[in-house]
Amino acid sequence: ISESAPLSDALSTAKLAWGQQMINIGATVGLGTTLLTGMYAQSRLYLSITRDGLLPEILGHVSGTLRVPVFAQIWCGIIAALLATPFDVEALSKFLSIGIMLAYSLVCWSILSFRSAHNRPALGWIGCYSLLALC
Repeated sequence: ISESAPLSDALSTAKLAWGQQMINIGATVGLGTTLLTGMYAQSRLYLSITRDGLLPEILGHVSGTLRVPVFAQIWCGIIAALLATPFDVEALSKFLSIGIMLAYSLVCWSILSFRSAHNRPALGWIGCYSLLALC
């Protein structure tokens, strides 16, 4: 059984071609949906950051008819295409895991520093340490 597609390979070995095709189609649709959802969320994040004044205003332009941040969508597409060209999927998934871990760690650090700066109860310490322990 191959490591890259174990369920599909197992169904192929069991002579269940229809099951293998269903798994392959589901994996392809699921991967595409995940990528499009991530790009949509990223463009909305850029829109929010632009409204805070931290990114150029052009990324915050919302289309009148579609009501989506057009230039932020285009920017996310360009960056995704540039990253997909030289790297394989395995390397990109490792980068994504590292980026998510870094983002969660920064959020935890921000919460801790905010609570200590404003003399808030340190209940957030438990959650932040739990998240760091899971990483």
